[in-house]
Amino acid sequence: MFPSKADIQFFYDFGLYDVSDIDFFYNLGYLTEAERREIVGEEENSEVEA
Repeated sequence: MFPSKADIQFFYDFGLYDVSDIDFFYNLGYLTEAERREIVGEEENSEVEA
């Protein structure tokens, strides 16, 4: 069972999770791209994809 999205945000802010943990949940499909960006604090235009 996964933690709630609010718990993921809390653990990230607290320093227990890092970006790789957030990417893990994203890659499993548990978080959307928008939710991932919101949690890690990325702007929508900050990602550069080739």
